[in-house]
Amino acid sequence: MSRYIASRAIRGAHLLVNEADDLLQRTIAEVGPDAPVAFPNTAYYLPTINGMMGVQVENVGQLQPVLEHARSLEFEKAARVRDQLALLREQAFGGAGHDNVLPLVSGKSGSAR
Repeated sequence: MSRYIASRAIRGAHLLVNEADDLLQRTIAEVGPDAPVAFPNTAYYLPTINGMMGVQVENVGQLQPVLEHARSLEFEKAARVRDQLALLREQAFGGAGHDNVLPLVSGKSGSAR
């Protein structure tokens, strides 16, 4: 992945977290931190948050730590973990431990930057 694409993705992620934080603050001001967050008639919590962080979000106030976690993500650290995972995969299963993403080669016709 080019640095340009990576920096744009990171910038976009920061903008989304800021927008989510603004929406959360407005929601807390409007309905209060104890207002429920749920999928009616199901046993689900916010499944992505629960799956990735192990946090069961049941009310609006419990979303604040989730946003703080998103704000503090370290993308360079995540890249190192990804590389370590690829090495472990290669050691455990043999073969290349890379994902299936092909890099764009600059200078060739039809390539995007």
